[in-house]
Amino acid sequence: NSDYTYEQMQKMSKYNAINEGILAITLLYARMHREDKAYHHSNPQAIKEAKSFIEDTLNSFLRGYFGTKSITAQTSLNLESKVYHEWLDITTQRLIYWTEKQDETQDCYTGDLKTTGRLNPSIYPNSFVSQKNLRLCGRNPLKGFVNASGEPNLGAPSKIFPLMNLIEGLLLTSRYLEKVDPSDIEVEMAH
Repeated sequence: NSDYTYEQMQKMSKYNAINEGILAITLLYARMHREDKAYHHSNPQAIKEAKSFIEDTLNSFLRGYFGTKSITAQTSLNLESKVYHEWLDITTQRLIYWTEKQDETQDCYTGDLKTTGRLNPSIYPNSFVSQKNLRLCGRNPLKGFVNASGEPNLGAPSKIFPLMNLIEGLLLTSRYLEKVDPSDIEVEMAH
């Protein structure tokens, strides 16, 4: 038995599907760029392009959902411009940090764990993720983020999902979708 009504469960399923789709699109973008040496968390051009992709994806979805250009990702997140851009900056930098090509000798999360014992403090200033903490949890700190094929693993075995900023933004967008009825929005007709 659930504490939710059928209608509530339907809404949750709908928003979950939307969020999973946007997350999948974003991860596909990252996967397509990972082999490019320029795709790096310290490269301003890579950050600019990925940030634009995330924002364009959210804006395109919202414009299609509501049939208007007046609703944007910033509107749906209900954030002031400065806070919205800070969220978008850190979300993008973290996406790239976790999805860029990994090498224990380079500036990336596996390299940071290997050389400093923790995640990059400019990206994760208050991170609990360190070699010591991962060992306490019984995980090899450098192997815990890759699967058997050596590919980056963003979740289950390491019990760490590094894209939480993106997920939180998608959840805020879902709350916005729930509050605003598309039929209340004036649809802009294409000419």
